Amino acid sequence: MDKIKHELPFQCKTCSKKFKTSKYLQMHDSRMHDSSKKIHRCKVCEKGFVTLCELKLHTASHNGDKQYKCDFCEKRFVYPGNAKKHMLIHSEEKPHRCDTCEKQFRTLQELKHHAPTHTGEKPYSCDVCEKQFRTLDNLKRHLLSHTGDKPYKCKFCDRRFSISGNAIRHMSTHTGEKRHICEMCEKPFRTSTDLRQHMVVHSDEKPHKCQFCEKSFNLLNNAKRHMKLHSNKKIYRCNVCEKVFKTARGLKRHIVLHANKKPFRTLNELFHLTRTMDKIKHELPFQCKTCSKKFKTSKYLQMHDSRMHDSSKKIHRCKVCEKGFVTLCELKLHTASHNGDKQYKCDFCEKRFVYPGNAKKHMLIHSEEKPHRCDTCEKQFRTLQELKHHAPTHTGEKPYSCDVCEKQFRTLDNLKRHLLSHTGDKPYKCKFCDRRFSISGNAIRHMSTHTGEKRHICEMCEKPFRTSTDLRQHMVVHSDEKPHKCQFCEKSFNLLNNAKRHMKLHSNKKIYRCNVCEKVFKTARGLKRHIVLHANKKPFR
Repeated sequence: MDKIKHELPFQCKTCSKKFKTSKYLQMHDSRMHDSSKKIHRCKVCEKGFVTLCELKLHTASHNGDKQYKCDFCEKRFVYPGNAKKHMLIHSEEKPHRCDTCEKQFRTLQELKHHAPTHTGEKPYSCDVCEKQFRTLDNLKRHLLSHTGDKPYKCKFCDRRFSISGNAIRHMSTHTGEKRHICEMCEKPFRTSTDLRQHMVVHSDEKPHKCQFCEKSFNLLNNAKRHMKLHSNKKIYRCNVCEKVFKTARGLKRHIVLHANKKPFRTLNELFHLTRTMDKIKHELPFQCKTCSKKFKTSKYLQMHDSRMHDSSKKIHRCKVCEKGFVTLCELKLHTASHNGDKQYKCDFCEKRFVYPGNAKKHMLIHSEEKPHRCDTCEKQFRTLQELKHHAPTHTGEKPYSCDVCEKQFRTLDNLKRHLLSHTGDKPYKCKFCDRRFSISGNAIRHMSTHTGEKRHICEMCEKPFRTSTDLRQHMVVHSDEKPHKCQFCEKSFNLLNNAKRHMKLHSNKKIYRCNVCEKVFKTARGLKRHIVLHANKKPFR
């Protein structure tokens, strides 16, 4: 079918579109260019249509009624044809190949748009200013600049636009919505263009070279910003103190000092940003076979597999634990986890982090909003990830299974920790002794036994604890809740250990024996208090 389309002898004189037969040309001219037959008018933009069906479909583009949904994700469309075209992005097949650069495309239309980039051909010319364009769509957009027609209005202000896409992008500045999420680092963007530009960050390509030195950059804006450093010109001036800067970024970071604001997002912005990210993640049709992580497109899945599971590309090795990384930047961030270099600080407390993403997740604990509710017990959570971890506690579902011993786990993280027990790999070493650990958190907790550091402080009584787990268990003491009941009497306890200790009193078993006088006790605490009597020590300070 694609080969037949190459030769279309009948061309429209008005818009230059080509057709296989004269009949199709006549139908096109009648429907698209004969205004006398366009009797059905849109009440919003007054555009005319030949049939009432066409008018109804067009009206939906104004009121947001999108009844055609993608089979693979949550995206919806006004026109069925647009839905079909969109679904092609979820397919891995790209049958249309460019003869010049061998780049492949999913549709013939994409190939036709690409072809003139090699020839420089611009067959579509504006009758008003004679400016030339590569595609008919670009010409149509340009013609609106001469007519001044702006049929698309913003729902939140009086601004109007000639192109619907521009109106949608503008409206996102009012809502703050950033629905285009990077699958690699979860950073959100307002437009798909911004996301595409950002994706270069995750590749090793650096096509943009500095004109003054040998440095290269993956983003054009970064290259431009760098080249300004070679110039002595300072063109960005502060209106408050007249200080000048070489870059707009430098000026922006300076201005917040006058406003007594931090150059970071507010907690509210951060919360809504995370909630938007969580909503978009619901439908991800492409799943990694190795770690079960899901992605929106096959391209993101391939990038993930290459970066995370293809050991041949992990050429940068950590000298401490020998873990491999694709880029030097990733290695530097990882190395900081060994040497304690934590440059990302929480805006609300003194806690610091190696990775910026961890800092953002941590800051959510300072928010009181918990929008994610469990349908079973109605417990609320700050993030969708926390809710997902909680859900299997009700169902008992353990979808992650160990290939070695077939033990099952609720979460992938628990499975990963368990697998280290089979491999015996303990990459994390204590700085003060020869003990090694398979998990970095265990190594950090162990090292605190050497230093005596107790940096987790109870806000109620200021009692210090070595770990956050110990602090959480302690916090129950300050509440009236006593969820742990004795199996033999009506007594309840706030701590599980206290309940266990109490239940031993109901038993006649005395399993703790004194090595000096052979006396036995029901609890370890009773034995400890007895032993000091032999040492002529008082059991009190």
